[in-house]
Amino acid sequence: MQYPIEYVSQSFNLARTFKRYWSVNFKWVPCEALPSGQETLLRDCEGLFTSKIFGIGLLTATACCWVLFACKCGAGGQETGEKREEAFLWTAIRGNKPFTNTQIVTVMLLSNFIGVAFSRSLHFQFYVWYFHSLPFLLWCTRFPDIVKILMFVLVEMCWNPWEGETSTISSSMLLTGLHALLLVGLFEGLRVAHPKEGAPALKED
Repeated sequence: MQYPIEYVSQSFNLARTFKRYWSVNFKWVPCEALPSGQETLLRDCEGLFTSKIFGIGLLTATACCWVLFACKCGAGGQETGEKREEAFLWTAIRGNKPFTNTQIVTVMLLSNFIGVAFSRSLHFQFYVWYFHSLPFLLWCTRFPDIVKILMFVLVEMCWNPWEGETSTISSSMLLTGLHALLLVGLFEGLRVAHPKEGAPALKED
């Protein structure tokens, strides 16, 4: 890899600013518009949205969610007669049993979704990062099918312009709420450590 230090440092550059006008997910976060002439290519307001503490908070929330779901995948186990089966994550890491195809897909799509949910500013083109995974993730939850379909439709609506060429505070609040609801549904629904009780997505192939 060329310029590895520069790549890593810029990937986690918390001083980088973002233009709130194009934000689809966190436009509801307070930020006062800059006077005309003071706007830059990547900054059009001053406030919590552009603050370093907000960026650090989102990065911390991302890491915490990854840890929580990793613990969900690794905690406990399943009693089968006299033998106790370990959760699939730790079993696979120790080399006792390989990941199944379904488990690999689930972990990858879930990890990606967590990163998307806590991104400071998602622009319209970033929908391609995870739209294809939404049906799979929704069906990993225990929500009624009608709720899953409704959530999918509402997410799609949020990713279309509501006012002129961009989103609104209302649409961004709705999208943030849908992301949070899906995360809660996944955490409750992915009984990774207990396949008999869990969602079909994590059963053995």
